[in-house]
Amino acid sequence: MTAWLRVMWRGTAGIAVTAALLATPASAQQMGADFAVRVTVTDSTGKAIDLAEVLVRSGRRVVATARTSSAGTATIGFAADSATAEVVVRKLGFRPVNRFVRLVPGDTASIAMVLGGTVQTLGEVRVTARESTRRRSYFLDAETIASSARPIRSALDAIVALRPYMLTSIGGRRVCGLIQEVWINGQRIPQNFAPDPRMEHRLLPGVNPKNPVAPEVLTILASIRPEHIQEMSYIDCFGGPVHAVGSRNAVFIVLKEGIEYRWPAGTFVAGDSTSQM
Repeated sequence: MTAWLRVMWRGTAGIAVTAALLATPASAQQMGADFAVRVTVTDSTGKAIDLAEVLVRSGRRVVATARTSSAGTATIGFAADSATAEVVVRKLGFRPVNRFVRLVPGDTASIAMVLGGTVQTLGEVRVTARESTRRRSYFLDAETIASSARPIRSALDAIVALRPYMLTSIGGRRVCGLIQEVWINGQRIPQNFAPDPRMEHRLLPGVNPKNPVAPEVLTILASIRPEHIQEMSYIDCFGGPVHAVGSRNAVFIVLKEGIEYRWPAGTFVAGDSTSQM
């Protein structure tokens, strides 16, 4: 391991989610799995919601699914390859809710998830061809990333595989230039650090190796885990809804609830000290 790696790499409205860990070793063992999650789903009045779909993800991979009972509960046993898992609850008419939980072998994570409102039907919305093209090129959400069959291990991989115009803009690098800035949860990420030297020679679609994307930008994107991303959007040189220094030729990343970002650890589940090392 290089000295750089040793230094740099150590170490929605109306929805309420609460979580606690309950030690019940027998539950996980009886189900023949390493871990177990018990989910209780209710609406904002406390009424149990039955037949809600519950998914458990380890990384981007769905490792278990279930439906809630008439009491609004579901207990799922599964195997996972990390110390955290994402629980997603979905039901037609409600906005999806997700929560990251820390896993302890032999224990059951007990989670109460409250769906606080139904999805409202909007009137007719007209979208021009230009707006449609820009959205397809400059917007990426969690479901699109999760459903991709491409190997994606970071925000950088997601952009390269699914939204390469975020690197060069629709008009090409000669019109707007290349991506220059990264914002996470409304904060512009400083680039005053030594980048991963591997990023200095990273080949990217549509990018001339003689005029590469700044390795600092690539290093930041590579530190963001794909399963932690709620959505990403890009603003090119023509500008957009954000008016601030560094807001053009910039990617704006919103992390899922319960996820934080800290350099050089990258993204991690809030409160999980082991993932910040």
